Amino acid sequence: MDFINHFAVSMLFLTTSIFGVKVIPDSPSDQWKMSRSEVFQLNGDGWYEAQMTSSAIVDACKSDKAAFIDFPAVVHGAHVVKLDGREIQRLGDPSFKKVHSLFGTFSIACADLTQGQELEWTAYSYTKYFARISYWPHLVKSLPMHNFFYETLNIICGGGLLIVFIMCVLVFLGKMSRDLTVSFALASLSFSIYLFFSSPYLFGLSLDMLFTHKLTDGALWLGSGFLFYAFEKTGIIGRKNLIFYLACLLVGLFFIVAGKSGDAVQFGTNFPMLPYIITMSIALAALLRKSIHQGFDRSSTMKIISLTLFVLLTISDLLIIEGLMTGPMLGSVAILGGIVFFALYLVEGIKAVYAERDVLNLKAEVYEKSAEIQNMLESIPVGILSIESRNGKLIIGEDFSKFLVESLSIRSVKELSFDALLDRIGITADNREMITNALHSCIHESEISWELNSAHFPATSTSSSLTTDENEHYYRMTWSPLLVEGKIDKILVTISDETLLQAAKKSAIKSEGKLQIIGELIACDWRKIGIFFQNFSRNIEDLQKLVKVPDMDQRRIKLVAHTLKGETRTLRLTGLTERIHNFEDAVVMGLNIERPMKELIKTFNIYETQRSEIFGRTEAQGKIFVDEDDLRAAINGERTDRIQHYINKSAINFFADLPSIRMLGISAKSLEKLALITINDKQGPHFVDIKDSTFFESIMVHLVGNAIDHGIESPEERSVMGKKPSGLITIDVYDNSFVFRDDGRGLDLEMIREKMAELHKTDVKKFENFADETDADAIFLPGLTTKDEVSVVSGRGIGMDAIRTMLERRGGTIAVKLGERKGRFASFELVISIPGMIRTDLRSRSNLNATWTIEPATPTRA
Repeated sequence: MDFINHFAVSMLFLTTSIFGVKVIPDSPSDQWKMSRSEVFQLNGDGWYEAQMTSSAIVDACKSDKAAFIDFPAVVHGAHVVKLDGREIQRLGDPSFKKVHSLFGTFSIACADLTQGQELEWTAYSYTKYFARISYWPHLVKSLPMHNFFYETLNIICGGGLLIVFIMCVLVFLGKMSRDLTVSFALASLSFSIYLFFSSPYLFGLSLDMLFTHKLTDGALWLGSGFLFYAFEKTGIIGRKNLIFYLACLLVGLFFIVAGKSGDAVQFGTNFPMLPYIITMSIALAALLRKSIHQGFDRSSTMKIISLTLFVLLTISDLLIIEGLMTGPMLGSVAILGGIVFFALYLVEGIKAVYAERDVLNLKAEVYEKSAEIQNMLESIPVGILSIESRNGKLIIGEDFSKFLVESLSIRSVKELSFDALLDRIGITADNREMITNALHSCIHESEISWELNSAHFPATSTSSSLTTDENEHYYRMTWSPLLVEGKIDKILVTISDETLLQAAKKSAIKSEGKLQIIGELIACDWRKIGIFFQNFSRNIEDLQKLVKVPDMDQRRIKLVAHTLKGETRTLRLTGLTERIHNFEDAVVMGLNIERPMKELIKTFNIYETQRSEIFGRTEAQGKIFVDEDDLRAAINGERTDRIQHYINKSAINFFADLPSIRMLGISAKSLEKLALITINDKQGPHFVDIKDSTFFESIMVHLVGNAIDHGIESPEERSVMGKKPSGLITIDVYDNSFVFRDDGRGLDLEMIREKMAELHKTDVKKFENFADETDADAIFLPGLTTKDEVSVVSGRGIGMDAIRTMLERRGGTIAVKLGERKGRFASFELVISIPGMIRTDLRSRSNLNATWTIEPATPTRA
């Protein structure tokens, strides 16, 4: 054992010499004189003592009686102070048979030294390793707080650790593994023993220094071992890290237990210090990696802060104890922080266990329900699947019918991606983007988003096979939202292979272009298309009569043709749109219109024939479609109000459902622009009779077309002007009227004057003195347009004239209301009055009274 003690002392002093630890401060004191040549000398009792005297500090005290003399701490030491040979202060027992505290120090008030001449201070150390002082006693203005950090804070933190120990027994036991609970409890208990017994005098205990040294340091390192064992059990550190640290810890504990001197015990204490810091740093790094990967939340942030304080404050205390730095000792806070960190970690784990249990119970219920649904899916002879959105990506749901494989002629559905599905059923690139955007806009949103985007989902598609041995496949699809708590959770899609049926229809079609016509018609709402064809037929008859008159009314012909073109473009009937555009060209350019008229009529008849074949019925505008039960109840006089919602529609839904508005994105895209529409119901709710949908659509075709083509700038222009890339069209609905405006550049009043001069073949100066309102009203003049080029959307100077004519026939009006003018341009809005057509006294089941923004992809509240 003597060899062990000598070896320990040698190693300790090798450490101090390497780090350059001094026995006394480098700078000599001008107030204290050492009584011996060597500062600390071995006395007769086997302890190390240093004796110093000072009369200068007493004189200084007399000059400042409110000051205090601050004495340095001697780790594991004792102090005796005498004034003129009379003992006035003692801290600890110089024989070390009774310990005051391991780290405590003291101070003396200058007011107590006014009657003396010389102060004698003797410091004792029971180890050669700690026989050193970090600074000379000196005057300070206020009472030092050293013992708060050395003693009081230790007791407070020890009490906190004892509470954690009790919590482990009462709360954690039985809710997590026994060995984890026991190791964490023992860690908390061991650390609390270390902190409590660092100042045994506070509890009235009479312990000698060697026993106290072994007890406290042994408890400290045992606590660290238990804590790291718990770390390993929870995956914070690896098993190799734990084994390495425990091996170093056992060596240290051997020297602590077997050591017969304070230096031997201290060597055992110092031995695990570096492995302790390394292992704790590994735990901190693991926590940081986990938080970076999973994201920082309040819990992870608190744990990182606690563990960081544990590492930093522990290193700080070790450096202070080793004499490498001075300052308050906060190791007790570090220990409590580390324990609190792990307590939070365990609480989180317990919550996760209970959450997992709940999830397992829920999964069992879901499994039973899923089994029922799966049995239903297996018995339906149609391909059924669901489309979900996870992390912003569209995927095929896990549940699908067994007939899906047969419908798509594939081997397996499990590896089928969303894009591969669209490829398989033959969705084109343009439509694919539209469908993808619409799905993203609907899933996880409210049901109204489905109403606004459902038109983007195709009912049929055609796919060319990847091999040359097979023919094209024709698919019919339905798309339905599945709601969870009022939100769309996923989209249910049914797919049936109608290749044989379509092949039979295809063989009956002989004329070129009929397939395209069928595709366009199938994509339309059969109710709207029936009303459209009835109105179109009447307008064709009007055109035929107008062109036969010798002095035909060209203005009337242009109005009718322009309106028809807008309606066909909205319904995406490209063949009819092209024929009407050609007819309009012939009228405007003064060409022979007989041939364009015949081609228009021929194309219309083809569309009409195919419409009848496809839908198998002809609808009339005056018809409504009522549920049979509602009809019977109405006949019996029970529920006449149930019929009203088939006739009247809320103004917001009515306007939002108009084809020109639902197809806004397509119209804007054709001109390489972006636009959205906001509909506001002012002082409502207002309602509109659905029989007037064709009339309102005829107006909106021109208003929307003019706003996109004339008013709203391109995204590039808007960005330069500091505007959002997407233009905004606003419709405010009032009683018997609505206001239409856009946030584009406004009316070019100078251009209007120039066009008026050009139209009247006169000098533009004639119009210079006209008021701005007079110029603005000129937009309703036949043939006046501010565009130099004609597009499919507008540019002939017909649209606004057509709107005013249609309104006047219904007793309505339209007026321009100018806003702020900037240079050539002035903002404006169109005020449209239509008596008796937008009213609040029309009753409906709908109680929607809000403002909605409508755009090609995503509906959002304005």
